[in-house]
Amino acid sequence: MKKDLAQATLRAGLGTEPVEYMLVLELPVVLLETINSIKKRFSEKYGAIQGHTRAQITLVKFAQYEFMEPRMLPRISIIAGSLPVFTLELQGFGSLPTHTIYIQVLGKISILHAIQALRKMQSLFRINEEMSPWFITEPSIIIARKLLPGQYEKAWQFFSHQNFSGRFIADKLCLLKQSAQGTWKPVATFLFEQATSAGIQEKLF
Repeated sequence: MKKDLAQATLRAGLGTEPVEYMLVLELPVVLLETINSIKKRFSEKYGAIQGHTRAQITLVKFAQYEFMEPRMLPRISIIAGSLPVFTLELQGFGSLPTHTIYIQVLGKISILHAIQALRKMQSLFRINEEMSPWFITEPSIIIARKLLPGQYEKAWQFFSHQNFSGRFIADKLCLLKQSAQGTWKPVATFLFEQATSAGIQEKLF
C-alpha cells in the first residue's frame, strides 16, 4: 500500500526528492531579536557565520518526501497536544571545540520529554536506514557553527567571559521545511496542551 502510494505520487511528479524538515521550539520575538543581534555582531567581529544558524531550539531533524506531509501533520498535532506547556531558562554560553558556540538551555528535562514523545512517530520521519531522523540529545541555541579553528579560538575567548540570560514559555512546536534555495519556511504550528494565549512569552522575557 505504501509502495503504491509512493509510486503514484512520483508518477504525478511530486516528491521526487526528499525534503529536509525540522521540528523546533521557536523563540518569542523580543528574545529572537536579542539573539539575532548577537549573531550579527559575531559576523561583524569574527567573520561570516557558516552553515545553518537559525535561532531556535531544534528537537529533531529528518528528511522525508513532501507527499508524506498529510500523514505526518495530524500525528505531530496529537503528540504536541499531549505535551504540557513549560518554561525554559537560558543561561550563559557554551561551546563544542573547535567549531560551535551556543547559548545554554537550562531545564532540559521538559525538552527531552517532548523529544521522547516524538520518537513514537519516528517511522514517519525515516525514509530508509541510511536516512534516519536525528533526535537532539543536547538542546541549545546556536550562535555560530562550522567555525574555522582560528575563528573559534578568538570568538570563544570573548564569549566564555560573557553573561546571557533569558526566559520564555514553550507552548508550541513548529515544523520547518527547507526550500530549494536553502531557506527554512514554516509548514505548520502545533499547540501544546492548555497552550496559553498569544503574547505571554513576550512578557516573560
